[in-house]
Amino acid sequence: MTTAEERLSADRADTLSLIASLSGDWDGVVEANVDDEHDPEGATIAFERARIGASLSRARTNLAEIDDALRRVC
Repeated sequence: MTTAEERLSADRADTLSLIASLSGDWDGVVEANVDDEHDPEGATIAFERARIGASLSRARTNLAEIDDALRRVC
């Protein structure tokens, strides 16, 4: 059986991995939008930026909550 600390540590590692992945996705979307000309894919790029931004925000909030929980458990 795993302890609360082990579970939280595993969740923290998973969340850090998710943040790294989403940050890479964000960079890719930003780089794809370097072109100043009107792009028929513009709405899609804006949607992807909003989606990834919201996911990053959620993941960072989750990481802060995990860190708080780890401080209480340790």
